[in-house]
Amino acid sequence: MRLLIEPAIARLAARNGRRDPLAEDYLARMAAVKDINDPAQQAVWSECDRLFHRQLAAMAGNALIAKIADEVSASMEQPLWNRLRDDGIYDEQRIQLYVAEHRLIYEAIIGGDEDAAAFYVQGHLQRVQRDIEQGE
Repeated sequence: MRLLIEPAIARLAARNGRRDPLAEDYLARMAAVKDINDPAQQAVWSECDRLFHRQLAAMAGNALIAKIADEVSASMEQPLWNRLRDDGIYDEQRIQLYVAEHRLIYEAIIGGDEDAAAFYVQGHLQRVQRDIEQGE
């Protein structure tokens, strides 16, 4: 489902092409995670990752899109997602790559590049999906 809606969300956000202090805070906090094996840092990473993706929808400036993103965000708090994430995503190198991908997404959005924003979101979500599948 995320592969269907998040590239569209990124396109809409890029149409506005504005910086967002919350998204920037989430990016900085994710980049500061250095020990993904530490439960406290895992919690920071998970929360910031979830909220970053939710914030992209807020940047789109569409109330319906924001409500849909709230549902996606809520699904990322479910036990099954948590287990899949823990098994497939929590790796030192992977999380740094995800930070870089998040940064590319954000920069494309604030630069107003709809195509790049959608492309980067799609690539990021496909990578996460592959990592989860390999971690199972």
